[in-house]
Amino acid sequence: MAKKAKGSKKPGKTSKKQAKKQAKRAAEQQAKQPTPATPAAKPDQVEVLKLALRDTEAKLVDAEHRLRQVQQQLDDERRALAEAAEAAVVDAAVAETVAEAIADAGRVAGGEEPAVVAEIVAETLDEVAAEARPVARTPDPLTPPLPHKPAPDVPSEEWTLVRLREEARRRGLPGVANLTKAGLVERLTRD
Repeated sequence: MAKKAKGSKKPGKTSKKQAKKQAKRAAEQQAKQPTPATPAAKPDQVEVLKLALRDTEAKLVDAEHRLRQVQQQLDDERRALAEAAEAAVVDAAVAETVAEAIADAGRVAGGEEPAVVAEIVAETLDEVAAEARPVARTPDPLTPPLPHKPAPDVPSEEWTLVRLREEARRRGLPGVANLTKAGLVERLTRD
């Protein structure tokens, strides 16, 4: 029988090492290839909608904040314009009054010296100022009115419960021992 040469194998048969190498290469190639997306890997539609809703809410809050800023700027501009217009009207009225006083003094004084004319103008302006009534200012709509404080001798919520009960006893009011502070204030202010 003839001897087989070393390293020669039967055709079609592979050694165990070669089989392992081939399996390893196949696994590596499979790992490199992208896997098709499975239904579990897709983002949940509800989650996507929740994210979109959060994003929309954040944009809405930002828009509301910007709107408040713009409204505040408009209010400030309106207030500044109203004050400027009021000052312009007052300035115009004062200028007109002074011009009238000077014209009247010039007619009255005739050919008098400038000091006499100035004195007549000053007197005329003093008379006009005395007749003028102060302009009633409308309250600022952005400034709330001060709270009404009752007189110190009128029972109010600021009084202690003990003081309210003493006042009720002093007035001889029956059935006030079990009343609350608000009830005592109501009863004392009613009677």
